[in-house]
Amino acid sequence: MVNYFFRLLFKIFGANVLFPPLHGLKMKFLSDYFNLR
Repeated sequence: MVNYFFRLLFKIFGANVLFPPLHGLKMKFLSDYFNLR
């Protein structure tokens, strides 16, 4: 499960390089994830 999460995170960071507009979506995802902890 952790491995899957890191792969998903890597995909999000990788997509950010190709699609800068996704940066806001990525930051929202990260903030939501840390708020749930």
